[in-house]
Amino acid sequence: MLDWLVFGEAAFADLVTRLASGRVRWLSCPGMRTELAHVLGRACLARYQPDCERTLSHYDQWAQPCQDPPGDRAPRLRCRDEDDQLFLDLALRERAAWLLTRDRDLLCLARKALPLGLRVTTPEVWRAAIDSTASRIPPAAA
Repeated sequence: MLDWLVFGEAAFADLVTRLASGRVRWLSCPGMRTELAHVLGRACLARYQPDCERTLSHYDQWAQPCQDPPGDRAPRLRCRDEDDQLFLDLALRERAAWLLTRDRDLLCLARKALPLGLRVTTPEVWRAAIDSTASRIPPAAA
């Protein structure tokens, strides 16, 4: 999220296009927005001078709101970083096909998430996978 919303990385350009067209959805919950606001206030980001208001506004524009996953159940898959568990729980609950991240604690769960129907990967790997799938789809008959 930060790579896209704060740093404007080009790797996310295709994702934004797909979001705008409705071909993909970005699922979010209040806890994720709270986590983003918390991260934006961290000292490690101060040197980048993120525009918190603009970042949260873009977040609200693109994210499709869902309810927070219940915290009272044992997760099907456990993340080492408790702050990242929310992302994993929501993706699994909503049966998301993809969880795009650069977070090491989430990426190390990629193999374990596959049998649950969730692909945890980077935006670059996602884009390559989407592009290769699209190239295998035969054109519609005239």
